[in-house]
Amino acid sequence: MKTKEALLKEAGYRYNFDRLAYVNRLEKKVFAEEAVDDNTEEWLAEKIAEPNTTGDWKFYDEPTIAVRRAFVAELENGRAAHR
Repeated sequence: MKTKEALLKEAGYRYNFDRLAYVNRLEKKVFAEEAVDDNTEEWLAEKIAEPNTTGDWKFYDEPTIAVRRAFVAELENGRAAHR
């Protein structure tokens, strides 16, 4: 099995150092560092492959509402995950 970082990188996720999360803008999915660290490679591969059909950003290891709104605002404005 590939490492967690390799799985994320191959799936197009980029690390956001300000938010400590992996972001995929095309899939509109965000994995908090804690979710990646606390779960297995198998879990991560499943969640990466899981389609996001909501049209909204999907967060793994749900942040508070205030943190989520601020992060989504950054993502929508193109400031996050471009590092």
